[in-house]
Amino acid sequence: MNKKTILGVLLLMSMSIISAQSEVLLIEDAVAKALEHNISIQNSAISLRSAQRDVDTSWNLFLPKVSLSLANSGAMEVLSSSSPTPNMNSGLQGAVNVSMVLNPAVADQITSYGLSYEIEQITYTQALRSIERSVKKLFYYLLAEKEHLILQKNTMDRSYKRYETVQVNYANGYASQLEVLSSQLTYENLRSSYTALLAAYDTQMLGFKILLGYDLSDDLTLKGSIATDIISLDTEKLSGYLDQNYALELIDLNMASMANSMELTRRSTRMPSLSLSGSYAVSTGSWLEATDAWSAWSDSLRYQIALSIPIDSLISGSQSDVSLQKMQDGIDQLYLSREQTRIGLEQTVITQVHALNATAEQLSAAAYGVELSRRIYDMTLSQYENGMLQLLDVEDAQADLLSAQQQVLSLNYSYLAGLIDLSYDLQIDMSQL
Repeated sequence: MNKKTILGVLLLMSMSIISAQSEVLLIEDAVAKALEHNISIQNSAISLRSAQRDVDTSWNLFLPKVSLSLANSGAMEVLSSSSPTPNMNSGLQGAVNVSMVLNPAVADQITSYGLSYEIEQITYTQALRSIERSVKKLFYYLLAEKEHLILQKNTMDRSYKRYETVQVNYANGYASQLEVLSSQLTYENLRSSYTALLAAYDTQMLGFKILLGYDLSDDLTLKGSIATDIISLDTEKLSGYLDQNYALELIDLNMASMANSMELTRRSTRMPSLSLSGSYAVSTGSWLEATDAWSAWSDSLRYQIALSIPIDSLISGSQSDVSLQKMQDGIDQLYLSREQTRIGLEQTVITQVHALNATAEQLSAAAYGVELSRRIYDMTLSQYENGMLQLLDVEDAQADLLSAQQQVLSLNYSYLAGLIDLSYDLQIDMSQL
C-alpha cells in the first residue's frame, strides 16, 4: 500500500470520526435554533408582516376609484310585417370615471392600522418569549435527567460490584444465600429503574430535537448546569413590572382598538360625507353611415359634488346608536377583564416568589442532607466490610444517599424553572429579578 492510499484511508477514517461526534449544544444555541425553525413563530411573523404592509400602504385610502368603459350599441329588425326599419348603431363610446368619498372616519381607519400592527408586534414578541421559555425549561430538564441517569448508573454499578463481592464471600463461606439474593434483587431493581429513566430521557430528547428542527438521528450533547445562585426576591419590587405583562399590554391595545373602531363607526354614521365624482366621455358617429365614424366624434365632461348628512343615526335606539352602545359595553368588559387579569397576575407573582423562597430553603437543607447521607453510607459500608453490620444496612444507606442526591437535582431544576416562569410573566430578564 503506497503513501497516497494510506493517507486517503486515514482521511476517510478521520472524517467518519468527526461526523460521528455529538454536536455540543449550549442554552443560547438551543433557543436560537428553536426560534429559527418554530412554525408558530413563522406564522406570527407573517401576520406581523401583513400588519406592517397595511401601515405602509395606508395612503391608498385617499386614492379615488378610477374605471374605464368602452361600449357600442345598436338595433336591427329581424321579423316585421310592416316596412323595414333601417338598422341603427350608436357608434363607439369610451369614458373615464373617477369617484371618491371623503369622511372624517378615514383618519380612524389609518389609526386602526397602527393599532393592529402594535397588537401583532406584541403577539409576535410573546410567541418568541414563550418558545424561549419552553426551550430553556426543557433544556434544563434534560440536563437534570442526565445527571439523574449518571447518579442512577453509578449507584447501579456499586450495587453490582457489591453483588459480585457477596457472591465471592458466599463461595468462601463468609456470606449466606439470603445475602446473595438480597444484593442481586437490589441490583436488578436499580437496573430496571435505570432502563425506565433512560427510555424516558430518550423520548424527551426526541421531542427536543423536533422543537429545534434537528433530525431525529442527530446526536446532541447538552452543555450547561442546573445549579444557580439563590436570589433574594422582593415581591413589592417585582409587582412593579406587572404592567409590562403581555396579557395586560394586549388588553390595553384591544381596548384602544375597540375605542378607535367605535369612533370610526360614529364618524362614518353621524358625520357628513363629501362625494366627488366625474367622468370624461368620447363618442364616435354611427358605423353604419357612409361618412367616416371618427369624423363625427364628440366628447363630454361631467362632474358631481354631493354632501350627504345622515339623520337616522342620530335617533336614539337606531341601529347605529345600538351598535355604538354595544361597542362601549365591550370596552367596559375589557376594562374589568384587565383588572381581573392584573389581580390574578399579582397573586401569581406572590405565589411564585413564596414557592421560590421555600425551594431555596429546601435546597440548603437538601444539600446538607446529601453530605450527611454520604458520610452515613461510607461509615455503613466500612462497618459492613468489617463484619459489624448487615448487607441490608448498606443497601438502606445507599438508597438514602441516592434519594438525597435526586432531591437536590429536583429542587435545583424546580428553582431554575420557577425563575424562568417568573421572568417570563414579568417580561424581564432573569438578571433583573
